[in-house]
Amino acid sequence: MPVTIQPNAFVQFVEQGIKKGLLRDVTRTLDGEYYMDMEYLKETLSKQVESHGKINVEKLADILAVEQFTVEKAIENLLNTKDWTVIDDLVLTPDYMESLEEQVEAKLVTSGSISIVAQAQQMKLPYSLLKSVIDSFDDYVIYSQIPDVISTKEYIENCKTEIFKALESAEEPLPMFKLQKSQNIPEDMFYLLLEKVIKSDTFTLGSLRGKRSRAIFEPKSYRNRQIELIKSIFDSNDCISLHTIENLYPYSNAIDLIADNYNSNSYLTLNSCVIKTSVKEKAKDILKSVTDYCDLNDHLPTTLTFDDVNKVLDIIISEVNTNNNQKKLIILEGGYVTTPDFINTTVSQTKNYLRNLARSIKQGNKAESHASAKLNGVQVSSSIIKSIESTGCPHMIAEKIAPLARISIINQFDDILQTPYIEAEEIVSADKWVVEHKARELATLLNIRRSIYFNYQATRLLQDASAKKSLEKFILKNQCTDFLYHLVLYLVLAQSFNKAEVVDSTSLCITVDDIEKNNIADTKQQKYVIAYFIRENDHKYDKTFIIEIEENIKKKDIGLFINDILVKDKHHLFKEELDNAQTKSTANIMIHQQLHNQLQGLNISANTAPQLLHLTTLLLFQQYFGVPLYVSGKFVPVIITEIKSKLEPEQQRLLEIAHLSIINNQREEHLDDYKQLKMIGISCTL
Repeated sequence: MPVTIQPNAFVQFVEQGIKKGLLRDVTRTLDGEYYMDMEYLKETLSKQVESHGKINVEKLADILAVEQFTVEKAIENLLNTKDWTVIDDLVLTPDYMESLEEQVEAKLVTSGSISIVAQAQQMKLPYSLLKSVIDSFDDYVIYSQIPDVISTKEYIENCKTEIFKALESAEEPLPMFKLQKSQNIPEDMFYLLLEKVIKSDTFTLGSLRGKRSRAIFEPKSYRNRQIELIKSIFDSNDCISLHTIENLYPYSNAIDLIADNYNSNSYLTLNSCVIKTSVKEKAKDILKSVTDYCDLNDHLPTTLTFDDVNKVLDIIISEVNTNNNQKKLIILEGGYVTTPDFINTTVSQTKNYLRNLARSIKQGNKAESHASAKLNGVQVSSSIIKSIESTGCPHMIAEKIAPLARISIINQFDDILQTPYIEAEEIVSADKWVVEHKARELATLLNIRRSIYFNYQATRLLQDASAKKSLEKFILKNQCTDFLYHLVLYLVLAQSFNKAEVVDSTSLCITVDDIEKNNIADTKQQKYVIAYFIRENDHKYDKTFIIEIEENIKKKDIGLFINDILVKDKHHLFKEELDNAQTKSTANIMIHQQLHNQLQGLNISANTAPQLLHLTTLLLFQQYFGVPLYVSGKFVPVIITEIKSKLEPEQQRLLEIAHLSIINNQREEHLDDYKQLKMIGISCTL
């Protein structure tokens, strides 16, 4: 009869059999309810793997309710008979592997390129599994630089073609990070293929500067174009700055670029630019012919810096001052050059100035010894410069020569101081030249005085405040300066005994020929003559009045100048009074006659049209306002505005036509109108 065994007793019985080795290849389930034969376990496991195609050890252990190591041992035994693929904890059947290969290959063909890592994450498969599948593929491309990516050959060629086309179409430098953004190519793949395209033997479109995202593609056409532009600038000019070269082509050293495109003997490299050798040679030829002094800046391109000029000068001097060349050159500050002969001659010519200076010092120190008659340091420096200027040398050159001539001039002055001084009696000279030119300068001063006074009277009649201010500025800047300049000449002549004394005057920086021919008419030149006269301290001329007038002009008050200088006439230079009717009548007649004569002698032409309009408006102004006006042509529009309301319609029309035709450069078309306008001007009366 059947025997009933308690469950616990049965379990103990089986466990003892397993321990004693009587029951082999038996394992107990995790829930303790069953014992399973290994063959049965393997059979069941095999069925589960085949049915799933892909399954992991953990899931198999859960299904079979056994430990994972038991499943792993069973799988290991089954691999002897099964063609499974085991990777990590996955078990895959051949059918699944075949399906996986087909799936991956389809994805690769569709997209052209896939990342193994991305694909493994997407398919939730081990990287090593997918890598082993892909490694089995043939006729695909995997680069060692990016082993994680596999691509089709067609995809690679298409990418290369797109990159090539983009580079081919570039006309300016192209940043590669921008190109990569515009291409549907992964970053690593893009820069790898870009490098292969650029390094191809057949690639001649340009070059790549930098690496990866910082790289810039420089088209060859751009390089050639910019180099041609640089060459055209240099070829058409005497120099080209390094800054310009770098701006036009920043991908090469400026000096190297010039060296690659020009013969080394055709140019000179300076600190900030490159100049043609011919420029240096021209400057060299000029310096070779120098007999006094020369500013090299005048013979070199204006763009050269101070250091550039000095470098050119050093090169030229090193070539000129050779043992075979007897003529030596001396470099002064600021790019100036002089010769030893000029310095020696200049020092010799300072004797007259030094003699006058010594005489003044001795006269002021008659009771003192010669030793106490010497100058202090500041006076010495100033006197040396002034003595050099007295020879006709410009102040700027005198300052540069002074350090070189200092010892010679001081020694010469000491010799003069030690020479016994015999004071001569003052001689009242009747030199014809001095008398003639003094009278001429006084007459000139009289005319300028009248002109300033009556121009100011005319200014007060103007309605336009801005025009009035502009005219007052003209009188101060031009006519008052002209007055002061001629007053300087008059004082020099009045305090000179003869023409020779004027020639030797160290207070004038102009020649006797300039005085005779009245060459100094430009306001800037006149101001320089005035400033030189005031600055020069040769103890010979009384400059008080000149200094007073200059200070008055600086106040920019024309009314004050006229009242204090012209009307009061403190120095009694002029006999007539400006504010009486007779003077006004005389000035009116004189100015009217001068304007009338100029207009009458003027030939009608396109070139003389501005002068014709100028003279006519001055005559019309004088006719209607009864005051002489003598100003420059720039005030013609102001005068026309003031007299317009007083003119007849035909006169207005002719003035407007003449004015507009000159402005619009249509003079040839209005010659007949100019003739009529001239007749109007000639017919003007007081």
